[in-house]
Amino acid sequence: MKKNIYLSVILFVFTVFVSKAQESEKTDAPKFNTFSVEDFKTKFKTNYILLDVRSPEEFNEGHIKGALSMNVNDDDFVSKVKSLSKEKNVFVYCAAGIRSKKASEMLSNMGFQNVYNLSGGYDDLVKAGMPHEK
Repeated sequence: MKKNIYLSVILFVFTVFVSKAQESEKTDAPKFNTFSVEDFKTKFKTNYILLDVRSPEEFNEGHIKGALSMNVNDDDFVSKVKSLSKEKNVFVYCAAGIRSKKASEMLSNMGFQNVYNLSGGYDDLVKAGMPHEK
């Protein structure tokens, strides 16, 4: 009888622990949207900031017209993005989508409400007809 009670208590505690862990994962998840190039083109309207998080060398080789260059791997990335408006939509891209995801997570954790990460990258945007420049 005691074994059944102990087993029930252990099972109950384990269930509560797993439930709380899953709930924590949901609330700690980054609050940004990831979308395709086509979705990016349709959302790319007004009241936005376009953020290129590649290196300065990559940016100088070509970037989407109107983009701001802020390298996510720079030590001062966080201090630079603090100057951006948190009320605007922030569209983030890099070369392939890995650095932009990292930057989007950082922006979201800093309180930016409308962060949009591009899955893909600069070349995909160019191929889709986004205006670009050097």
